[in-house]
Amino acid sequence: MKQVSIRKQLWMLFVLFTVSWAVAGCESVQDIVEDVHDDTGVPALAAGYTVYNAFTNIGATGVLRIDQEDPVDVDKKFMIGSCTKSMTATVIGMLVEENKLTWETKLQDVFPEFCDIMNEDYLDVSVKEILSHTAGFQRDPSSGESLILRQYGNYMSPTKSRYNALKLLLKKPSSGTKGMYFYSNIGYIIAGAIAETRAGISYEELLHLKIFTPLHMTSAGFGYPPWTLQDYPQPYGHQLNSDGTRTVATLLNPVESLLEWSNAVWRPAGGVKCSIGDFLKYVNWHLQGELGNGGGWPKTMFETLHEPVVSAIDEELGPGQYALGWRVMENPIDPEAGTIIAHGGNVAGFNALMVFSPSDNTAIATFTNTNKAMDILMLTAGNIYNSIQ
Repeated sequence: MKQVSIRKQLWMLFVLFTVSWAVAGCESVQDIVEDVHDDTGVPALAAGYTVYNAFTNIGATGVLRIDQEDPVDVDKKFMIGSCTKSMTATVIGMLVEENKLTWETKLQDVFPEFCDIMNEDYLDVSVKEILSHTAGFQRDPSSGESLILRQYGNYMSPTKSRYNALKLLLKKPSSGTKGMYFYSNIGYIIAGAIAETRAGISYEELLHLKIFTPLHMTSAGFGYPPWTLQDYPQPYGHQLNSDGTRTVATLLNPVESLLEWSNAVWRPAGGVKCSIGDFLKYVNWHLQGELGNGGGWPKTMFETLHEPVVSAIDEELGPGQYALGWRVMENPIDPEAGTIIAHGGNVAGFNALMVFSPSDNTAIATFTNTNKAMDILMLTAGNIYNSIQ
């Protein structure tokens, strides 16, 4: 036993030495984000990478809001938008492992009490179809429905607000695209309700219990960053205007930024916020899970979450396939390196991007406090990837 232990220690020392030597001459992430920030004029930019689960580098630059001078640092919390969908799919995968449901569990089996009002197109929709955007749901609630959901979020507990939202959302007409890719925030709101119904605890508690606490994501939480006293000050979202200028999004559209995405109903679709270091921990955990080191969760769970289900063209990330809360794409920098697994987020004046490459054992995360900036995040991720190859 002692000999094995020494051998393992020597192997770890070898890996650490090799990785440290490989990245020693690389440009720091801080230098990269400062260069991209200066070239593009985004209010703030943060990014980081982990290679071989052994070396991490993060950086941040810019300001919390463009009309003030408060600086951003690596501890500030940004909204990650639809990257939250991966977390929703992941906790459902954990519940599958715990035999609390299956990937083929139907909506009518989870919510039999709604069968009388549910659109019949949804009765046989499976959990896997919901998470892969092939269930046939419309993309978003209507403006009138959103007003009602906002009231639910204001006056009910998070769990009760999502449960009551089902009474509206499950009656809606389908998109007519069942079996085909049709991106749906509604689907992930429903997925959050499924998770907390079968887990017996709230969606928020579930993410803290299953993801945030085990990964030591101490900054992770929910809602629009500046609007909780314990968080203040935090980054504000920004809006890119038609003339190329940027304005604080909360001043332009307080209803969407402050009320809509702070509303608990929407959280499973895009309501998580965290620091860049914690965001990177999550991305790297998925990478390591794909490689068989998922912190006690089986490799097969991660493989199922990352396995392509349907062809999907994203207007920002381009062609690829959608899995369960993740996109699978060809590596745009090095096609011979195999596929990358990624997801983007865009919410309330924030953009986020997470990506990992199993063949390179590399995880990258980046975000900014402005909308319409996915090309800038892709540039940042690409510069980081090139710097460590």
